[in-house]
Amino acid sequence: METWEIVLLTLASLVAIRSLATLMRKRRDQILESVQKQVNEYREKQKAAERRARQKKQQEDAA
Repeated sequence: METWEIVLLTLASLVAIRSLATLMRKRRDQILESVQKQVNEYREKQKAAERRARQKKQQEDAA
């Protein structure tokens, strides 16, 4: 291989690695956002269930 072929191959490799890293970072951010959304929804459901349980207990105590 000649020097210019090695240089072009090296540059192409760097571009490919950079592109792959960017795609992987973007996908990671999407997954993290999705998981965070699921966690927030779960916490909200838990809080709502706790509120309903407290209200039910208060109604039973009042009766």
